[in-house]
Amino acid sequence: MGQLTLDINDYIEIKHRIKEKLNETVHNFITVGYYLKQVRDSGAFRRDGYRSMEEFAHAEYGLSAAAASRFMDINTEFSKNGNSIEIKEAYRGFAYSKLQEMLTVTPEDRELVTEHTTVQQIREIKKAEREERKAEEEAARKDLPLLRTEPAHTGDGPEPAAEAEPEDPFEKILTAFWREGENRELHAKAASGTLTPEIIAEEICPSGSRTYRKGTDMLFFYDIDGGLKLRSYAGGSPVITQYSYEQLLERTAGIEADAEGNGQQEAEQRGKDAAGLHAEEAVATPQNGPRKQTDESPGKSVNSGTEPADNGTETVTGDKHREPDGGSRKDGNEYTDEEIKNAINYFDIEYSRMLGLHQDTAKQRNYKIALGCIRRCHKNIAEQADRENYMGA
Repeated sequence: MGQLTLDINDYIEIKHRIKEKLNETVHNFITVGYYLKQVRDSGAFRRDGYRSMEEFAHAEYGLSAAAASRFMDINTEFSKNGNSIEIKEAYRGFAYSKLQEMLTVTPEDRELVTEHTTVQQIREIKKAEREERKAEEEAARKDLPLLRTEPAHTGDGPEPAAEAEPEDPFEKILTAFWREGENRELHAKAASGTLTPEIIAEEICPSGSRTYRKGTDMLFFYDIDGGLKLRSYAGGSPVITQYSYEQLLERTAGIEADAEGNGQQEAEQRGKDAAGLHAEEAVATPQNGPRKQTDESPGKSVNSGTEPADNGTETVTGDKHREPDGGSRKDGNEYTDEEIKNAINYFDIEYSRMLGLHQDTAKQRNYKIALGCIRRCHKNIAEQADRENYMGA
């Protein structure tokens, strides 16, 4: 049998049909969970001599206790009214892998997840939650009155200075984000006032979902309509605050992106030279791998399909920009692999949306042509993007 070949139009159509079937699979999980709960709650499994629901699920369907429990939990959390065969409207289009990850995310943090949020980004939310719980446990362990009591002022010497007000969390994390080496070029444009909110949204987040984490604080970028959401930790609980891209541009105008990076690097270099030491040679990393952490950047950028080192500061995104020098790669390609995947995801999402609205416009056809051209020119990268998007890589 000869090798099957597909032209680009057939391939794109098949991709969308697969996505439709995956959505049907999610609905099937909701339905199966509903019926398993019916058997469990009624105790009907005893009619066949089974002693427990776990025994019933394994003997009848080959389901482990954990798998059966996930079916039922997904139905409880994501079906209408928590006990029906219909998925909640807010979760339509979500893959099963996302719903499974979201089972252990707090209800408040689930509001941060959209159809375009990746599994890896959901895991970053869970990392922030774990760090918060760890901080709370540590604070409770050290909460000893004698250690926390401030000494009374005796009148000798000046009155102790009042503690400074904490920094605005939005400005703090936005500053860290712009000081990332890969973001400084875009920061210069944003701070100059030459970009509109629509352009900055497209530049930062072409795929419709990007997150940046620093400690337990996280910044979520959506499309122009969704804006941004800051998840900050204060008073023992997370606080979610909505911002627009207009507000991002306003705050960006007052941020000096190079204040911490270049100045610190130059000072360290002078210190090394004075001591007769040599700076370490830069280590090149593969384009799709995580960058080596340096003092120049307070965070680390990682591919959305790669598990990052949990160092407390992460950028998880499918939206990685070119290297700071803006030059071409050594292989002669003007664009990075991530930029190419971002373009594929962008045109794919928009084409799918217009296809779902049954629009037959010149714009829809142009998007389809653009998507086909990118896929032909960058076949390997396109296949990698498909694996990440449709197989939960």
